[in-house]
Amino acid sequence: MAQFEAEMNFSGPIAGRASVYVPDFSRSNMALEPHRLTFHDARPLRGELSLDRQGFALFEHRGPSEDPAWLADNEAAYTDSVAGLLRQITGASLVMAQGKGMLVRHAESARKAGAAGPSRWVHADYTRHYGEVWRDWMEAWHGLDLKRYPRFCIYQTWRCLTPPPCDNTLVFCDASTMDPASLIVFDAVVREPRDEPGNMFESQFSRWDPGQRWHYFSDLTPDELIVFKGHDSDCHRDAQPLHNSIDLPPMAGAAPRASVEARFFAFFD
Repeated sequence: MAQFEAEMNFSGPIAGRASVYVPDFSRSNMALEPHRLTFHDARPLRGELSLDRQGFALFEHRGPSEDPAWLADNEAAYTDSVAGLLRQITGASLVMAQGKGMLVRHAESARKAGAAGPSRWVHADYTRHYGEVWRDWMEAWHGLDLKRYPRFCIYQTWRCLTPPPCDNTLVFCDASTMDPASLIVFDAVVREPRDEPGNMFESQFSRWDPGQRWHYFSDLTPDELIVFKGHDSDCHRDAQPLHNSIDLPPMAGAAPRASVEARFFAFFD
């Protein structure tokens, strides 16, 4: 499909400080406002996409396994493999997997009780302030002097483990079409205690903006990896795309999506 239309949740007006409380969503302070959009296939644009402009790109990369159960039990083997690709494509001097950052997800139709499912609202996972906070947490966890690097980036990676066709995918907003005025900072509490590093941090919702241009990659295979930017300490290259999961139009034989995502810090001399 060159494009398709679907409804997606943006943020409506929120009274007070916005929040998402993962252990008990009833304690969240959010307002979902659905809008119908067009999603354009980015595969024909693959050679034009830039992590420093659109904020996302697609790469060939064979992981060590396509089995979700194996990946869940062998995080280091998977993240080491992806870190090698990131060093190659970015030229970073050091690439480290973010602690508390790898997730194997299943679409709702195949998810077991208590397992992580895909997000259902437009968001970005970092603010500029908390990009720096995460860097400081990484420095403390690993006992390294990471502030000595003049530039660092956070790269998020996403792989669809389900061969095409599947029922759900990840969609991205071209970061060059985003208006910062549409963003709403919220507190994300992913686990308790919230004062433990990595358990609570700032992320961002987005209001609906007709100027945004949204994309997906058609017919993703397990040998392809989407890389998108979560933070860049160089504000002139900080192209963090909004993203979300979306159900694809019904297709014969479409299987429930399984995917793996992992986040990395890249440091540049």
